[in-house]
Amino acid sequence: MSDSTDPAPLVRDYYLLIPHPTRPQVLMQAGAAGWSLPHFQSADPDLFAGGLIRQEMHAQLGIDVTLLRTALADIDPALQRWRWAVIAVENHSPAWAPPPGNHWVDRAMVRDLPLAQPEQQETIAAYLAEQESGNLPGQRTPWARPGWLARATAWMAAELGRRDLGLLGPVEQLKSWSISCLLRGSTPAGTVYFKATPDLPLFAHEPAVTATLAAEFPGHIPMPLAVQPAERWMLLADFGGTLLAATPDPARETALCVLAAIQQAAVTRVDRLLAAGCLDRRLPALVAAIDPLIRDTETFGILEPAQLARLQAAAPRLAALAEALAEYRVPQTLIHGDLHDHNIAMRAGVPLFFDWSDSAIAHPFFDLATLLDTRHL
Repeated sequence: MSDSTDPAPLVRDYYLLIPHPTRPQVLMQAGAAGWSLPHFQSADPDLFAGGLIRQEMHAQLGIDVTLLRTALADIDPALQRWRWAVIAVENHSPAWAPPPGNHWVDRAMVRDLPLAQPEQQETIAAYLAEQESGNLPGQRTPWARPGWLARATAWMAAELGRRDLGLLGPVEQLKSWSISCLLRGSTPAGTVYFKATPDLPLFAHEPAVTATLAAEFPGHIPMPLAVQPAERWMLLADFGGTLLAATPDPARETALCVLAAIQQAAVTRVDRLLAAGCLDRRLPALVAAIDPLIRDTETFGILEPAQLARLQAAAPRLAALAEALAEYRVPQTLIHGDLHDHNIAMRAGVPLFFDWSDSAIAHPFFDLATLLDTRHL
């Protein structure tokens, strides 16, 4: 039974930026309240649900699209949940013709159209300006760019072909957001998953680290079918099992004991794991990073001056806590970094740890913080 204090399901509005296949135009719909982007409503809380968007647009317009990025989102300040969003998609139907009431509109036309959602006009105009120039921000993730999905799918097909497997049907876009893109495909041997990570220090190492850990600790970390280090791509077979979140509590004790054994064994393999790409989050490195981090006004620009001052005043306390933790003389070793019961699968009583995007060499107690918080213990 859900808690009576839980917020009620919120029906959200999705507005889609669907581009013309060859011209810098976007699809818009004429209505009694004004012109609007194609849209639909859903109670699904996942703004990054690419499958939902593709399904809705295919049903509504008969067009095939995939999610690229969120261009604008309206957040309810009281609930801290988004109410509507403008989402850019890729058009995979070059021969598609708009049905009655739908029209291709360019940037000059948008300025003069009466919009049902006038607060979206600036976002639509900026999107069309990008379409005209072809200049995309350098920091935009690869999977938020047109053409990336075709390249990723071709790589999946090539790697599966080397294993005498082929894709059965189109690849499904499960999730696409700033820190990863997840695709799913079907083969004669079962389901496969593709994951891409951005070129950022915290995430870029995941494919190589996962392959290294799987070799070091077989049976407890999934071995990728293939990795493409330059692109930060990884292909995995469905490893099955049941998430720890859906298993009885004794499984949690088993998982913790296995994790402890892995961490103990990893103490002597720290250099190999660092070379594979694990980040150095050992206590001396963390202490050295405190002052530069909290004095980075660009990073903490969203804070009020008083909040920033309090954070900066906490620096000595943070350093002292790290020094106190070091006095326990617990060896620093491999940590998962995002350990919770949706990143652990139980297979015949044996835990499998996955999603190593936040892995590092650090104090092993750090993993307990996220795992215990998940269960509100």
